[in-house]
Amino acid sequence: MRRILVADDDATRRRLIGALLVEKYAPAVALEATCVPTALEALLVRHPDLVVADLGLSGHSQGGFRLILDAASLGVPAVVTSGPISRALEERLAQLGVGWVPKGSSEQALLSAIDRALEKPRGAERGGEPRKVPSGPRMHTA
Repeated sequence: MRRILVADDDATRRRLIGALLVEKYAPAVALEATCVPTALEALLVRHPDLVVADLGLSGHSQGGFRLILDAASLGVPAVVTSGPISRALEERLAQLGVGWVPKGSSEQALLSAIDRALEKPRGAERGGEPRKVPSGPRMHTA
């Protein structure tokens, strides 16, 4: 069963995205997080197969970017939903292999970005090895 972490401050948006993705990628379960600390805990403890996060996520000075960085370092496919972002940030997300969908985009745009993210080889998977999941708690920079 695929585990999908949906991290967004907005409960309605979180539930709608979660329901859409559970239906599209069945069998799947949506893991919801309301802030960066709970999202990081879910990333490290529940080992999601996909992360969909708002860059404006509260609870950390870097917002949802902190979650995206950790997901990328673990080789977990990720897609960002956000308002307008700078060209430099868009390029950084592309370097990390992270998709970006502006808030308010269609369901199809979100699903296309997720499909592209899921198709890309990730960190440890590039050499034909499975991704490495940490066995214990991990320290995060503040």
